[in-house]
Order: sequence, then C-alpha cells, then structure tokens
Amino acid sequence: AASSFCYLYDIKSNRLVQSEWLRPFGLGCRLSSSPQNGIARVGSKQHHFEFDIKDGQWHVNITLTNIQAKLALSAPPLSLPLSLSTPTGYNGWTYTQKHNALAVTGELTIYSEPQPLQHALASYDFSAGYMRAKTAWRWASINAITSQGTIGLNLAAGVNETGNTENVMWVNGQRHFLGAANFLFNRHISDDFWQVTTNDGQVDLTFRALNCRKEKLNLGFIKNNFRQYIGYYSGVLTDNEGKKYQLHNQLGLAEDHFAKW
Repeated sequence: AASSFCYLYDIKSNRLVQSEWLRPFGLGCRLSSSPQNGIARVGSKQHHFEFDIKDGQWHVNITLTNIQAKLALSAPPLSLPLSLSTPTGYNGWTYTQKHNALAVTGELTIYSEPQPLQHALASYDFSAGYMRAKTAWRWASINAITSQGTIGLNLAAGVNETGNTENVMWVNGQRHFLGAANFLFNRHISDDFWQVTTNDGQVDLTFRALNCRKEKLNLGFIKNNFRQYIGYYSGVLTDNEGKKYQLHNQLGLAEDHFAKW
C-alpha cells in the first residue's frame, strides 16, 4: 500500500487542511529509488504532487484544490546532506538522506493568493530500507532564520540501532554531527509538551505543540499510528566548535510514529 499526504497549516487560525491518498498495491503512485535523481509522484492529472530530483536538487510540484506550487530547494554552496546506512534487525538495513535549511525559490499559491518566498526555508527526507516488522521512532526537524544565521536541525531516535545516529545541525550550510537524541513526553497523559536533548549536551530544547496531523490504521497485519506535530521550539543548541545558538518560539515539527509492516 502507498500512503501519501499533503497538508497546509495556518498559524494564525490554528487550522490544518490536508489532502491524503491510500493506494492499495501502490496503484497510481511512483517512487524514486534515489535521493539524487528520479521522480516520486502520486495523484491524478488534476490533483497531484511530485518530487522531481535532478542531480541532487529537489523540485516540488503541487496541484491541489487549495495549494499550487512549483518550487526548487537549494542548499548553500558546499553544504552537504546527512547520508547514513545502518544494519537493522537480523538481516535488514536502513538508509536515510536528509538536508535542512534549504532556500526555496519558485511559485507558491495558497487559496488563490501568491505567497512570498524570500524568507522561506525547507528540508527534505529520503528514507528507505528493510526495517523491523514493528518499528517506532521519534523525530524533530527545525528550519530557522535567526540573528546568528540560518539553522537546520534533524534529530531522530528508534530506527538506527548500531551506535550511529542521523542527528545533525546545519549552521549557514555547515554540518555539525550530534550525539544520540532523547525525546521525553507522555503520550498517555498529554503529548503537547516535549523535552528534546542529546547525550553530548549540544541540544537542550523544549517543544510546545500547536496542532497535530494524525493517521491511524489497523488492518491486523499492517498497523500505523502516525502523529506529526507542529509547534514551537525553545532552548539552546551548541555546534561542534562550542558556539551556542538560542531559539525562542521557533516553529518546527516533531513526530511520534509506530508501524507494523
């Protein structure tokens, strides 16, 4: 099955509008086998979105009722993505490539209103592999323009099991590797407040959720409990050279996901 979604979050009205598709056997869905070149596309001719990747540059094309876009994501000169492949389970493997704090150019229209892009930032996430039959992860992502420069952050816990991590901070395009990430929250009482840290002490953040995109599926042999939160991060980041960066109510994403496949 192929599951796809695209959503728009309006901060002022705290409103989330989404389009989603669930395609049995992947019908009508095309995926790229590489984060460097290829096309991933889902939907019909009238309503669809796609990622068109050429020589490592990602292009995003969206044609939906409320959103139309033709965008290009560009990294700063000499900025490198995170690329990581690790063993998983008994004989599986997991690969991921990610890049945060990318510049956005092109055209974006929301509810027939063109949007300015000069202060927009984006990130991409390409992941593939043969994971455990039951997999759970937590994830955090930030793209920020601050007084100290452009900052991107990717943190994850639960998938890479061999001592390697996919935890990285980009500062004006420069990549800084981080230690193992810890996500502290209570999903059974209130998941609106998280503490996010790393074992090396370079990340010390709190996260306050504003809204959540949810998806729950239980077909017995396949289960999916997906929650992606939009909210504000505050706290301190420290790069590999010891320089500190303050975040105060910086918009970002957090994710809590369980899958059985």
